[in-house]
Amino acid sequence: AVSKKRVNLVSDKHSVYSEAGSGPAGIFVRGNKLYVSDNKSDSVKVISLEDDRSNDTTKAVGASEVVAGGNGRGKKPNQLNRPWRLFVDELQQYIYVVDRNNARVQQWPITNNNSSNS
Repeated sequence: AVSKKRVNLVSDKHSVYSEAGSGPAGIFVRGNKLYVSDNKSDSVKVISLEDDRSNDTTKAVGASEVVAGGNGRGKKPNQLNRPWRLFVDELQQYIYVVDRNNARVQQWPITNNNSSNS
């Protein structure tokens, strides 16, 4: 299941991302999306920085969803262990994640299903 929830994008004049229990380790911006590697939840989240002007509230400013990991800490192909740096291709089809404690770089398709990877 895809986890979608709203995060506090501006808790003060300097904060862009704030979520209780999070451990942001790396960020990448592509278009109107902010990608955050979170080494406490062992996931990568994407956060909308701009409203897409539709009625879909999951695409509103501040809406977030897990696009990689989020299946518990581990070394299985669908898990991460302390995700660190990341990169998103120009077409926003794939995200590349440095999976620090597993000593690997993983490629994840950016889809509505975070349980599989390439």
